[in-house]
Amino acid sequence: MLGPDRPLRTAAIGPGPSPVGREGADPYLAGAVDDFNVYRRALSASEVAALAGDQVGSGDVLHYTFDEASGIAVADSSGNGRTATIVAGSGSQTASSDAATPDHFWVLTPQVPPTTTLTWSPAQPNGNNGWYTTAPSFTLDAKDDFAVVGTQYRIDGGDWTAYTGSPVTVDQQGTHQVEYRSTDTAGNVEATKSATVKTDTVAPTAAFSATVGIVYFGSVPGAPTCTASDATSGPAGCVVSGYDTSVGTHTLTATATDAAGNVGTAEQTYTVLPWTVKGFYSPVDMGGVVNTVKGGSTVPVMFQVYSGTTELTDPAVVTMTVKQVSCAADAPTSEIETLTTGATTLKYDGGQFHYNWKTPATPGACYAVTATTRDGSSITALFKLR
Repeated sequence: MLGPDRPLRTAAIGPGPSPVGREGADPYLAGAVDDFNVYRRALSASEVAALAGDQVGSGDVLHYTFDEASGIAVADSSGNGRTATIVAGSGSQTASSDAATPDHFWVLTPQVPPTTTLTWSPAQPNGNNGWYTTAPSFTLDAKDDFAVVGTQYRIDGGDWTAYTGSPVTVDQQGTHQVEYRSTDTAGNVEATKSATVKTDTVAPTAAFSATVGIVYFGSVPGAPTCTASDATSGPAGCVVSGYDTSVGTHTLTATATDAAGNVGTAEQTYTVLPWTVKGFYSPVDMGGVVNTVKGGSTVPVMFQVYSGTTELTDPAVVTMTVKQVSCAADAPTSEIETLTTGATTLKYDGGQFHYNWKTPATPGACYAVTATTRDGSSITALFKLR
């Protein structure tokens, strides 16, 4: 209620309806209200004088001009949207009788609800395709011109929960809808707002299409493929790395990704066994013995190659090398007793490889003759020419 001794402060606009005009037989206001303003600041002397001279005000909190031709809604010209409702101020009066009575009592009820802002942490999804790969949380901040009674939220249409001011974590997997609203002390209820969040913090599962196990060189199967599975954002792909066909133990890694960017892996270890080279057979001696032979002779060097229990017969899997080496003075020696004829050749015949080595005519020189198979296995015999 306004009068010379009753200034209206900004805080008086809420929490409840604020009377503007004459109340009962109040002696301080006996006239119609044509223009009503509320300012956030103290007015200067010139502004007060202008208002006293019937200049229309420009309240920056409220400004009601009461220019409506009908109805009970009063528009706010301040730009703040604080539309009000006219309510009869006396039980013996009605809205129509008030409208015809110069000195009357109106109650202006602001109808602007609170405004609530939801803030996510992290501020933006930290995964791919709008997904969070760590559980996000949200805070709610309600603003109102008067006072906020409370703020509520609910997730996926559940029960409304009072917001206490602490971050709320959305750690359930999948896509969720968060709804929220606030209420002020004037009873204004904010229209329900909503936000959608997608949470996938679980890595996908990777599965191999096959296992390799223990195999021999040359019989290693092709690299297996892999598949990714994910129950939330869905699989995005799977790749296999670490494939190797060389002799030794190897580890395959299947790397699966999901649509959110999570990564899951699976591993399998397999072993590639070497071939077995048997020989050299007689007339060549092994075990560090130096075989002696007349230079220029052709020596039959015979051996076998097995992959597991399977004998290999293709000369292409063997490489023969001859290298001159230093002669060991104290090594045991053995004379080659059986020779053959012809140039140097390699062939498979009669259940074994035959390497006929045409020795050079270099008396006193020592040589190492080596058979190396494709898997890297090898055997070596030593020779000294006389």
